[in-house]
Amino acid sequence: MQRLYSGTYSIKTVTTGLVTVIFMLFASLLIINLTSEKIRQFRDDFMHEQTVKAQLLAISIGDAVENGDYAGLQKFVSILKDDPDVAGLVVNDSGGNPMANFCKCGAEHVSKESLFLKGSSVVNISRRLTGRNNVYIGEVNLSITLEGLEASIRKGVLVNIVVVLVLGSVCMGLMLFFFDRLITVPIGSLGKAVAAQAGSAGKKPEIPYQNRQDEIGGLARTAYSVFAELAGTTDSLRTSEERLKAIIDNSPSVVCLKDTAGKYVLVNRRFQTLFHLSNEQAAGKGDHEIFEADIAAEILRNDGKVLDAGTPLEFEEFFRQDDGMHLYLSTRFPLIDAGGAAYAICVISTDITGRRRAEEEKRELEFRFLHSQKLESVGRLASGVAHDFNNMLSGIIGFSELSLRKVSSEDPVHKFLRQINRAGKQAASLTKQLLAFSRKQILEMKPVDINLVVENMSRMLKRIIGDDVVLDMNLGEPVNAVNADHLQIEQTILNLAVNARDAMPGGGRLVIETANVRSGDERLRRLGVDDSGDYVMLAVTDTGEGIPPDAMEKIFEPFFTTKEMGKGTGLGLSTVYGIVQQHGGQISIESEPGKGTVFRIYLPSCGGVIAETVMNDDVSCAGGSETILVVDNSPVIRELAAAVLEPLGYRVFVAGSGEEALWLIDAANVAVHVLLTASVLPGMNGSQLAEAVQIRLPLAVVLFLADEADGSGGCSDATPAIGHIMMKPLGHRDLACKIREALDATGRNMPDKL
Repeated sequence: MQRLYSGTYSIKTVTTGLVTVIFMLFASLLIINLTSEKIRQFRDDFMHEQTVKAQLLAISIGDAVENGDYAGLQKFVSILKDDPDVAGLVVNDSGGNPMANFCKCGAEHVSKESLFLKGSSVVNISRRLTGRNNVYIGEVNLSITLEGLEASIRKGVLVNIVVVLVLGSVCMGLMLFFFDRLITVPIGSLGKAVAAQAGSAGKKPEIPYQNRQDEIGGLARTAYSVFAELAGTTDSLRTSEERLKAIIDNSPSVVCLKDTAGKYVLVNRRFQTLFHLSNEQAAGKGDHEIFEADIAAEILRNDGKVLDAGTPLEFEEFFRQDDGMHLYLSTRFPLIDAGGAAYAICVISTDITGRRRAEEEKRELEFRFLHSQKLESVGRLASGVAHDFNNMLSGIIGFSELSLRKVSSEDPVHKFLRQINRAGKQAASLTKQLLAFSRKQILEMKPVDINLVVENMSRMLKRIIGDDVVLDMNLGEPVNAVNADHLQIEQTILNLAVNARDAMPGGGRLVIETANVRSGDERLRRLGVDDSGDYVMLAVTDTGEGIPPDAMEKIFEPFFTTKEMGKGTGLGLSTVYGIVQQHGGQISIESEPGKGTVFRIYLPSCGGVIAETVMNDDVSCAGGSETILVVDNSPVIRELAAAVLEPLGYRVFVAGSGEEALWLIDAANVAVHVLLTASVLPGMNGSQLAEAVQIRLPLAVVLFLADEADGSGGCSDATPAIGHIMMKPLGHRDLACKIREALDATGRNMPDKL
């Protein structure tokens, strides 16, 4: 083994020796196995044959002895003498006396003992002789020679050896042939190829087995010259290059390297993905060959600025991608050589489109938030003004109605009082419109005449749209009633009018149209209305700038607006859409840039035409003798209530707060049948006062004085017994009738003391 590893023998020689040894071991084992098997098989067959022969012989001899046929016995003996496998025979009678015997060894007197003492080449067989009735009559002893068997075995072993040697030689030759082709020749060729490519300079490396004279030694010597030149440099360079490439390719930013002439030298994977160019395709190309002319020109200008400055600079640049233009923040810096001259430009560009969009959305949301706060402040201001205004209007309307009852219709003052009363009611309508803007009104669904709503708003609409916009009203006569909250309908018309005014900055025409429409109308079918009911159409048309096609699908979305920054909240049309949906209606829009816009609203009809109501000042309501406690922080309301109710026979007590009202009940022992209280009071509110009064006076009827500015006016927290509400501003007939209606509705007999 020492000589084997010293390099004395070639791989082919060692392989041949190893294969030969392996073959000899294999052949020996195979021969032994085959020989042993052959011997065992021959012996078993032979012994079986001889055993059968001895059994048949014993039967035949027994028959001859029993029958006294000694001639036949001698005949059997003669036959056995001629059998080459029989070495000797001894036949004894039942007394042990010899009857017939012979031995091929030449002895004259042969006994069983002398016959069975032969060597290992003899096999002895003994069989009993029995006669009829299984009577023992003697014994046959037969000696069988194995020389014929051994000759057959030697012949079989020789044949096996020849077969194994032939097959083994063929297999060994094939193994050596393929080993030479697959291992020896390739290793030698590899050594020659490496030797042809390797240099001869460099530090001597530590390489074993260089003194071997075989193929391995030649390969080691060749590797020595290669590694001597590349030792210490290849791995570090490869690692550094792979690390740098991984950093550049995995960067989420676009990274590229350009020479000073503007030709691309290297681009990373992000660049390749965005602009569909491989590194090989981009190498050597300029910006004009990759990007659009205006983008390429801007890039070249920025490159020039970097080269002139000699320092890194940042630029915001646009690049076109598959999904449109994207904004990038590009950092460009020169690469400087040892002499201080720039030889390349490196660019790192990060997509800031999403960040910029988020910043713009944030600014827009901040603006909308501030604007909504302003609107909320205006709404609260409007609500507060309307609350106080309703109290004053209650005095104007109520006292003017009382005065009208005391002044003859022929008196010139009567005409003035009617004008005061009419102006007060018009002011009350204006207050409701102001509250509709601030969204503080109580929603009340009832049959509404759309024509009447539009007519009542006409004066305010003219003030809103300005003198340079002409208002036309084409109102169908008559139109069916719709079940709606008239304040929300007013808000809808107001929003559409304001939107139309903004679309006509240079003036134009605003047309408001109403008509009855059947569900079979083609425009309704396009909106998906397929029932058989009637509808009322409200159309608002302007001659303004129109709506761009790309904005049509978003026009009803909250906060979406086509107006300039600061000129719209984006809530007007979304509010209109919500109101129409709440009323079970449909809305459509038709618009073309430069040719105006038409909004059509379809509301379900709830019946026929609403008959026009005529104010009759002579109508009066019945009075009574019950005690009424009026609680309101406005002196005008308290005085008006007393002036209206006392002439009708009621006992009236007034209080400016909840605490004062409870003092009247507890300390003054006032039996109150009706509590007429404002919903909003200083300190204790109307709902809390009502609960306290009903604890003391369970049979008392509570009537809330609420205005639109109060919202629910605290009635949401009232007990089930509290179900009467009267809206401000007050009229004397409304107040008297509501009091009588509330008392009569209880169905209770009111005692003097509750």
